[in-house]
Amino acid sequence: MLKHVFFCLAVWMLAGCAAQAPPGGGPEDKTPPELISVEPARESTQVPADQSITLTFSESLRPASVRTSFILFPLNTTEVRLKIRRNLVRISPVDHWKDSTVYTLVFNRSIQDLRGNNLKEGVFYTFTTGEKIPEGEISGKVPNFGQKDRILIGLATGEWRPDSLFGHLSYLTETDHEGFYRFRAVPPGMYLSLIHISEPTRPLYISYAVFCL
Repeated sequence: MLKHVFFCLAVWMLAGCAAQAPPGGGPEDKTPPELISVEPARESTQVPADQSITLTFSESLRPASVRTSFILFPLNTTEVRLKIRRNLVRISPVDHWKDSTVYTLVFNRSIQDLRGNNLKEGVFYTFTTGEKIPEGEISGKVPNFGQKDRILIGLATGEWRPDSLFGHLSYLTETDHEGFYRFRAVPPGMYLSLIHISEPTRPLYISYAVFCL
């Protein structure tokens, strides 16, 4: 199980690295795409069970980069379908969103526009089918951070055995370009924070910290 989850996280983190040729003609475009709006609004409550989530970006995106950058929390709870059309991304439940559940949709920085420019910051969107969004927050900064590092931060709950730790992830995020990370809308409880660094020039490194909200 641990190897399988490590593989999935590695694919999610590194999938945007594959080279794709930009469209020809015109001046060189180095402007990264930006998220313009989300519908329903962030931290919406009582979202209908069949509601689609629509994200609008500032420019057209590479569909493959969108699909490989996406992850939904809680893990393994709801199967979703992604539809990408130019600068619009729509996420819909294949069946339905679960009752009284807080969902977090994450797109990491490997989303690219048609010329291969990546998002400057990841996208984190939380909503609930219940009546309230939790107010808990956990944030921090990774020490000795390098600007080229791609670092995943996870929060785990439940049984913290070495062979099942990553299978209990409740949340996952990526540091920004300065090494800061933040989890919002975290329910009360005890969490184990995991810092996962895996770079071609650096060995695999995992550190732990316990938080209680």
